[in-house]
Amino acid sequence: MQNVKSLIENFRLIQSSRLILAILVAVTVGLVIFSMSRVLLTPPSALLYGRLDANAMTQITAYLDTENVLYEVREDGLWVPGEERDRLRMALASRGLPNASVTGYEILDDLNGFGTTSQMFDAAYLRAREGELARTIAAADGIDWARVHLSSDAASRWGDTVEASASVLVQTRSSEIQKYQATAIKHLVAAAVAGLQPSGVSVINAQTGALIGEEQTPQAGAFDLADQLKFRAERMLDAHLGFGRSRVEVSVETERDSEQIFERKVDPSQKVEVSTENQEVTMNSEGTGSSAVTVASNVPNDDAAGGGAPTSSRNETETNARVNFDFSEVRREVVRNPGSINRISVAVLVDGVTETDAAGTETWRPRSEEELGDLRDLVGSAIGINEERGDRVTIKSLRFDGGLATLEAGAPASGGGIGQMPFRIAQLAVFTIAALAIAFFVLKPAILDRARYSLPELEGGGAAAEAEGNADGTGMAELDGSGAFGDDLPALPGMMDLPTFDTMDFDGEGGAGGERPIDRLVQSVGAKKEDSLEILRGWLETGPQSRPA
Repeated sequence: MQNVKSLIENFRLIQSSRLILAILVAVTVGLVIFSMSRVLLTPPSALLYGRLDANAMTQITAYLDTENVLYEVREDGLWVPGEERDRLRMALASRGLPNASVTGYEILDDLNGFGTTSQMFDAAYLRAREGELARTIAAADGIDWARVHLSSDAASRWGDTVEASASVLVQTRSSEIQKYQATAIKHLVAAAVAGLQPSGVSVINAQTGALIGEEQTPQAGAFDLADQLKFRAERMLDAHLGFGRSRVEVSVETERDSEQIFERKVDPSQKVEVSTENQEVTMNSEGTGSSAVTVASNVPNDDAAGGGAPTSSRNETETNARVNFDFSEVRREVVRNPGSINRISVAVLVDGVTETDAAGTETWRPRSEEELGDLRDLVGSAIGINEERGDRVTIKSLRFDGGLATLEAGAPASGGGIGQMPFRIAQLAVFTIAALAIAFFVLKPAILDRARYSLPELEGGGAAAEAEGNADGTGMAELDGSGAFGDDLPALPGMMDLPTFDTMDFDGEGGAGGERPIDRLVQSVGAKKEDSLEILRGWLETGPQSRPA
C-alpha cells in the first residue's frame, strides 16, 4: 500500500508536459509495434479471380465467409492469402463457381423435349449462339466483356427476304477500341452466322457509346492511318528502349478534294508509218477506122464492104502508191479521290539514360546524337517516310516527368509472388528504421530523464537510506522526511554532509518561520561552494550509481 502511495506521489511530481510526452511516446510505440506485427504476421495476398461481375462476386465471397477465409475486394479483383489461392480455386471449381455471366449452348440442356415448342427452341438457340459469340469475343486480349445481338430470321419463313444483321457491345480495359479490332469482331460474327455480311455487323464501344469501324470521312481515314503508323513506331522503339520510355505522335495530311484530269499530248516531230496502199490500173483498147457510108456498103461482099478500113490498138497502165503516217500521241486520265497522302509528320520523344555511380547517386543524361539518328532511321523505315513528298521525322531526348507510364489496368497473375518481395522488404526496412529512431531518440531520452528525476522507494517505506562511502571516505548524511527525495536518494561519490530538510512539498511553505526547503538548500550550497562544485563535477563524471539491493 505504501508503494502505491509513493507511486501516486511520484506521478504528482511529474510535470504535465512530461506526462503528455510519455503518453504520446507510448501511443507511438504501440502503433509501430501493431503495424510491424500486422506486416509480419499477414500472409502475402494473391489474386483469386479478376474481372468478376456482381453476381459472381457475391457467390464467391459468401463461400469465403463460410470457410472463414480472409479476403480483400480490390478494384482489379478478389484477393486472398497466397497459400490458400490454389485450394480455394479447386474448391470453387468443384461447386461451379464462378458462374459465367454469359450462357452459351448449355442453355439447351435445360430444355424439356415434351414441353418445348418450336418457338421456345428457336429463342433458346438464338440466345445460345449470342452467348457463344460473346464468350469468344471476350476471350480476346484487352476485352473485358461483350454482348452480341443477332437478328431473328422468323420473317424469312413466309417467303420474305430479310437481310441478316447483328450488333456487338464491347467494353475494353482502356476506353479506346482500335479500328482493326472492330473489323476483326465484324468478320468473326459474320463468319459464324450464315448469310451475314461484315457490313451488317455494328460494333459499339460500351464506355463511349461510339460506333466503331464505320467508313466516315477522309479525315477519319487519316486518323486510322496515323494510329497504325504510331503502333509500328512504338513497337520498334519499345524493343530497344523498353515499354513506356517513348512517346510517338503521327500526323497525316491527306487530300480532301476530288479531282479528275484528262490530258492529250501530240508530238509532231515524231511521225509513225501507219499503213501503205499500192494501186495499179492497166487499160487495153483495140478498134478499126471509120469510113463514109455509100451504096457499096449494102453489097454483100465483105471485101467490098470493109476493104481498105484502117484498125487501131491502145495499152495504158496506171500505178498509185499511198502511205499513211500518224503523229505520236499521249492520252492520260488522272482521278484523285479524297484520302491520298500529301505529307506525314512524326514527333518522337524518348527518355534519356539514368546512370548510377559507385556512391549510389543517380544521374540522368540525354541520349547521344548517334543513337537518336539510328532511332530516326528505324522509325522512318517502319513508317515509310518519303522525303521527296515532304515527310519529316523529329526525335528528341528529354527527361520524363513522372517516370514510366503505367500499364493498362489489368489483373496480375499473382499478388504474393516474387513481384511483391521488394515491396515487403521495403516495408520491413521502413518499420525497422522507425522503431530504432523511436527507441534511440524518444524512448532512451525519456527513460534517462525519468530515472534522473524520479527516485525509487526503499523497501520498508520511509526508512532512511544507508549512506555509502565514496572513494575519499566521506559519507552522505541521511535525509529525513517521507517525501520522494528524503527516503531513497542514493549516495554519490564526493557527497558532502548537508543538513536534513523536509521535501514533502517543494512548492509549499515549510520549515521554521515559513522558510521553504529549497531556500535552505540554496543557502547550504552557497555556504559551501567549493564542495558543491566537487559534488557536481563528480556527478557529471560518474553519473548516478545504482542503489545496492
